[in-house]
Amino acid sequence: MQNNSFLVHLILAVCVSFGISIYVWVQLDIFNLAFFWIVSTITAALGAFVGWVVGRDLIATFIVTMLTRAIVLSFAG
Repeated sequence: MQNNSFLVHLILAVCVSFGISIYVWVQLDIFNLAFFWIVSTITAALGAFVGWVVGRDLIATFIVTMLTRAIVLSFAG
């Protein structure tokens, strides 16, 4: 799904990234505030940027954000 607004990509990426962080916090009882903010913000920005660059595709934004979070979680745990 193509969208020309970078803000929409950023909002989607932030929701996905912070949502995964909160899920991990609640389900695995792992929480570090500094790590939470830094990682969530960086992965959201990366997901939004890549989704925007590869044709302004919201699905690409979603997938890249999910994959980046999964990679970070695999290294963190």
